[in-house]
Amino acid sequence: MEDSYPTTELIPDFCQKLGYQVLNSPSDNVSLNPLSLARKFIPQSWRNQISNYFPLNIQERLLNDSFSHNTNWEKTRAFAIPSLYTSFIRINLEGREPQGIVKQGKEYRDLLNEITENLTQLIDPITNKSPIKQIAKTVDWFNCLPPKNLPDIFIEWQPAQHFLKKLLHPKININQSSSLFYDRNSYHSLNGFITMAGESIKTQGYIEDISLLDLTPTFLNLMGIDTPSNLKGKPLKF
Repeated sequence: MEDSYPTTELIPDFCQKLGYQVLNSPSDNVSLNPLSLARKFIPQSWRNQISNYFPLNIQERLLNDSFSHNTNWEKTRAFAIPSLYTSFIRINLEGREPQGIVKQGKEYRDLLNEITENLTQLIDPITNKSPIKQIAKTVDWFNCLPPKNLPDIFIEWQPAQHFLKKLLHPKININQSSSLFYDRNSYHSLNGFITMAGESIKTQGYIEDISLLDLTPTFLNLMGIDTPSNLKGKPLKF
């Protein structure tokens, strides 16, 4: 575990204030549907608190309904996928999203680079440093075409001992409220540890960092089984 606070509202605010995700105006959502009326007249902070009393499946349905109906998809180039800690951005890509407007190829790549550049300019005013630990573009990570199901951009945040209420950008301020429906000051770390013992393992104390991909080949090697060629990791030497 590591020190970390929810970042639920940061990337949605980032996408909206920089014009990537365009919301419908109140007049666009005129409806006698009870959910539409609730979204119009009940403040978001109240809705967050009320939703805590609902079963998880109903909370998720309300989140999905709000997400899909509040966005103007004809003007949205990229949007934030609701999340708690690691943040996700997906491009509204033509031919992949139901109402995609960003063209495949150069336009898609240019938009990925533009968003990434804007993310790198964010500053935490408390530390005066970048709040982001890593930005990963799926097409680069996996050397693939635009993914069908995965986000296009992953944002890993720096471990923090304070709630990220505000972030600075040269053009705007990014904000999130302190009344999130989910709030705790710790989260799973991407790093862990492993302890091994047995007749085939020599005592050697601490070893350098290893990749998770190396564990399966190591276990197979200890059992005398050759590593399949489709596994990327390599067995550790003991």
